[in-house]
Amino acid sequence: LLGFLVNKFRGDPKLLGNAMDWLEERTQVPTLGVVPMLRLALPEEDAFSLIPEIKETSAMAKVAIIMTPFISNFDEFDSLLYEPNIEVVWVKTLADLEGADAVILAGSKQVAPDLDYLKRSGVAAKIHKLASQGVMILGICGGFQMLGTSIQDSDAVESSTAEITGLGLLDVQTHMKATKVTRQSSVTRVGSNFKLKGYEIHHGETVARTGVKPFLSDGLGFQQGNVTGVYVHGLFDNTSFRVEWLEKLGVEGSQEGWLERTNLELDKLANHLSTHCNMQSIEKALNL
Repeated sequence: LLGFLVNKFRGDPKLLGNAMDWLEERTQVPTLGVVPMLRLALPEEDAFSLIPEIKETSAMAKVAIIMTPFISNFDEFDSLLYEPNIEVVWVKTLADLEGADAVILAGSKQVAPDLDYLKRSGVAAKIHKLASQGVMILGICGGFQMLGTSIQDSDAVESSTAEITGLGLLDVQTHMKATKVTRQSSVTRVGSNFKLKGYEIHHGETVARTGVKPFLSDGLGFQQGNVTGVYVHGLFDNTSFRVEWLEKLGVEGSQEGWLERTNLELDKLANHLSTHCNMQSIEKALNL
């Protein structure tokens, strides 16, 4: 144990008094930093409850993100939460889907149970109805797999059921694989010159059939009418993708670069820590 860092104490070191001396005397471990509170616009960790619900009464479009029991990677929607011309709703009941202009099925830690939840809750039937009305449907990773005709899991990677019927909104089939894909991705939006960055983290391969057309390069996304499925997380962090997607809703998107903004916030955090921590001792311990 190299030392302690103390933070989140209202930002005033005077409140701590001689606490650091007291701590070192009793533990023989020094305090290497007293870091005042710094408010940053950064993604939360794992707690969904910490995601801000930002609603604008003057919003021109409603984007509904399905809150499944095993939802994952929801920080990739942060850039949408701060778009001024849309209302983002986290769907927990069927009523939350009313008036939606777009529906997003997010990633999932457990695809089979989440798909079962959609069917049992009536959300699946509602999504079918909205899709038939021309509402934009987007599935990402596990959400993409759920939109297909079936998920085959003969090796019981995620389910004891060898084959699960999907929502049938995309003419694709998914085969679960024991090996998990985890990689940074750089893809092209088919039919445009958009170069998009994101990441993949999923079990399974999804095979396209005749009813769909390519949406992303390298077989990482397909489209069927107003329904789209992709394997790449983080697409909304790309300004070009986010603006184009919102344009289809009749909404003007912000031109702010979300990745650039996030990196600037991380730089602020790094500088803040450098200012308030004994970096010499920390770097020495890390052989830097």
